Parts: sequence; structure tokens; C-alpha cells
Amino acid sequence: GSDLRRMGIEPARAGWVGVRRGFWIRQVDFDSLTPLQRHAALVHAAHRAITSAVEPVFCGPSAAALLTLPRIGPWPNAVRLLADPSQTDMRRQRGGSGPASRRSGACPTC
Repeated sequence: GSDLRRMGIEPARAGWVGVRRGFWIRQVDFDSLTPLQRHAALVHAAHRAITSAVEPVFCGPSAAALLTLPRIGPWPNAVRLLADPSQTDMRRQRGGSGPASRRSGACPTC
């Protein structure tokens, strides 16, 4: 969002869709995405939002979307992230609305 504003574009008013707080896709591009691609875009945005020295490991539907694997049910609105609970430096951006990142020691969907 800040990059767009520096270019004089207000994403909330100029035909952009918020994928996650601070991450935008042009409306015309978003409309052409499949549900799998929309979830993959959410996962990519979550990856960019993580402020950790440890590389995140996505699991369940989030990993499936990155690998372009099919899903029988609808794609979730949350990103599934596998993390060691003892790692205290794993963070995600906070604030605003939008899909959350769920973390656990054992992925509930794997």
C-alpha cells in the first residue's frame, strides 16, 4: 500500500483489492484469479509480512496452494503456517482486518 501511495495511487479508491493488510492486487487481475490462485496470493502476502529470521514453513491448504494442488472443499481465509512453538522470534504483522496466519507445532490439517 505504501508503495502505491508513493506513486500517487490510493489503492482503496483506485480499483485495487486488499489481499492482506498492506498487500494489494489490481481488481481486474484479482477477478481473473481462481480460488486456488487467490489463496496462493494470500499465502505469498503472509510470507512477505512475516518478520522473522527463520524461513516459514506453510502446511495444509496453504502449502497445497503454493504447489497448485487441487482441493475438494473451499479454500480457507486463513494461512496455515507450521512453526516450532519454542521459537520466540516468529512474528506476523498485527493490526487491521484480513485473513490471519495460524501457527502450531503440528498442522491441524496435515
